[in-house]
Amino acid sequence: MIARPAAVRGGLLFAAFAATPVSAGGVQVWSQLQLTGRVADGWLLASDISGRSATDNRARQLLVRLQAGRALSDEVTIWLGYVRAETFNHDRRHGLEQRATGQLDWRAGALGPFDLTLRSRAEARFFRNSGNMAWRLRQQVRLTLPISDMVEISGAAEPFVTINRNSDAPRTLDQLRLTATVSTKLTDQATLNVAYYNEHVFRSERTYVNHIIPVTLAWRF
Repeated sequence: MIARPAAVRGGLLFAAFAATPVSAGGVQVWSQLQLTGRVADGWLLASDISGRSATDNRARQLLVRLQAGRALSDEVTIWLGYVRAETFNHDRRHGLEQRATGQLDWRAGALGPFDLTLRSRAEARFFRNSGNMAWRLRQQVRLTLPISDMVEISGAAEPFVTINRNSDAPRTLDQLRLTATVSTKLTDQATLNVAYYNEHVFRSERTYVNHIIPVTLAWRF
């Protein structure tokens, strides 16, 4: 008697999700540079620069991320960071989002032939055009399979969950990103990552599906 209403509610939620219109976006290409370096015993600095564009030419985005991290062990690192994401729109006012972030990276160990890593990130998002602020949580789960000494492949899933909804972040489940990546070690310091992202962006009126090809040069020093 108790389980039946819960099942009905679950069915209604699934039906509502399935009934949401889906709109496929153009293919996006992201060019990214990641720099990570050890500056003192256990202390790290990292920066990301990402140029993002879509084939429909409606918007381009420049994202810059700065982080300071502390390695608590060989498996766990914590980070504090700042993100500035500026969007250049073709048909409306340019957008600016700034974020204060906290992050936990955990190399959780082996899962069969795979290496399991978890990344938990909390974001305070500030939107210039509206003045809104939204809290968002992101949880990435990644499985990595070494192919050789130089190449590995990985797959990941990452839901984006909004804590306080507003006009800029109207849905509790904000996004769902599924990724597949091929990583090639170029030198002891440099790695080239070529990936495919299948990204669902959930909005009140419809769900947008983005197809993204990120090409990332990661450099550790």
